[in-house]
Amino acid sequence: MSNIKVISQYINNLDFSLPNGASTFISENSKPDINLAIDLDAKKITNNNSKENIFEVILKIKAEAKNKDLNLFHLQISYSGLFSLEDIDEEMTQQILLVYCPNLLFPFLRRIIANITSDAGFPSLMLDLIDFNTLYQKRKNIAKSEPINNTKN
Repeated sequence: MSNIKVISQYINNLDFSLPNGASTFISENSKPDINLAIDLDAKKITNNNSKENIFEVILKIKAEAKNKDLNLFHLQISYSGLFSLEDIDEEMTQQILLVYCPNLLFPFLRRIIANITSDAGFPSLMLDLIDFNTLYQKRKNIAKSEPINNTKN
């Protein structure tokens, strides 16, 4: 798509911690429970009265690993991309920012997470692929749906 350009990709924020320090590696080595949360944000950065608009798309991942009652690690990362979009209508822009751009960013974020966990002494945390199109469709359907309780005060 010649009217979509990747300007840059970067780590916006990265926090990795071992809440229990060295005792993390002394405990029994059963398979940990891992809780994951993902969030996606897109915002317009410029509108310099030209046909080109620059947007920042941010993928946010939070991961927490526990082994029984012991917290093994906490990981929080925001990975961003700057994208230039030219001559694209508003509906298509939304789909590009919430589906196409995250699909471009995700493999890089996935590799970073795998490397961080491996470098910290754990098996690589390999995230499953994410279907951003399905998430986008669900978000659209929720926005279109009527409120469950339509009471007025």
